[in-house]
Amino acid sequence: MSSTQIFQVIYALIAIFGTSLTVIRLQAGDWLAALWPALIAGFCVYRLFTVTEE
Repeated sequence: MSSTQIFQVIYALIAIFGTSLTVIRLQAGDWLAALWPALIAGFCVYRLFTVTEE
Protein backbone atom coordinates (compact mmCIF):
# COMPACT_ATOMS: atom_id res chain seq x y z
CA MET A 1 0.00 0.00 0.00
CA SER A 2 1.21 3.46 -0.80
CA SER A 3 1.18 6.25 1.75
CA THR A 4 -1.74 7.90 -0.07
CA GLN A 5 -3.85 4.76 0.29
CA ILE A 6 -2.97 4.51 3.97
CA PHE A 7 -4.09 8.10 4.54
CA GLN A 8 -7.31 7.42 2.63
CA VAL A 9 -8.05 4.43 4.86
CA ILE A 10 -7.34 6.49 7.99
CA TYR A 11 -9.58 9.34 6.77
CA ALA A 12 -12.34 6.86 5.94
CA LEU A 13 -12.18 5.24 9.37
CA ILE A 14 -12.24 8.61 11.15
CA ALA A 15 -15.19 9.71 8.98
CA ILE A 16 -17.13 6.53 9.79
CA PHE A 17 -16.45 6.93 13.52
CA GLY A 18 -17.32 10.65 13.43
CA THR A 19 -20.56 9.97 11.59
CA SER A 20 -21.63 7.27 14.03
CA LEU A 21 -20.78 9.51 16.99
CA THR A 22 -22.78 12.34 15.42
CA VAL A 23 -25.82 10.08 14.98
CA ILE A 24 -25.59 8.82 18.55
CA ARG A 25 -25.36 12.35 19.95
CA LEU A 26 -28.21 13.60 17.74
CA GLN A 27 -30.42 10.74 18.91
CA ALA A 28 -29.60 11.68 22.51
CA GLY A 29 -30.67 15.26 21.76
CA ASP A 30 -27.22 16.80 22.19
CA TRP A 31 -27.24 19.08 19.14
CA LEU A 32 -24.23 21.15 20.12
CA ALA A 33 -22.16 18.11 21.11
CA ALA A 34 -22.92 16.55 17.71
CA LEU A 35 -21.41 19.51 15.86
CA TRP A 36 -17.72 18.64 16.35
CA PRO A 37 -17.86 15.03 15.15
CA ALA A 38 -19.94 16.18 12.17
CA LEU A 39 -17.35 18.79 11.23
CA ILE A 40 -14.51 16.29 11.60
CA ALA A 41 -16.36 13.71 9.48
CA GLY A 42 -17.05 16.35 6.84
CA PHE A 43 -13.38 17.32 6.73
CA CYS A 44 -12.33 13.68 6.37
CA VAL A 45 -14.76 13.15 3.49
CA TYR A 46 -13.42 16.31 1.84
CA ARG A 47 -9.85 15.02 2.21
CA LEU A 48 -10.84 11.63 0.77
CA PHE A 49 -11.86 13.34 -2.46
CA THR A 50 -8.94 15.77 -2.61
CA VAL A 51 -5.98 13.50 -1.78
CA THR A 52 -3.90 13.10 -4.91
CA GLU A 53 -1.35 10.49 -5.86
CA GLU A 54 2.24 11.58 -5.49
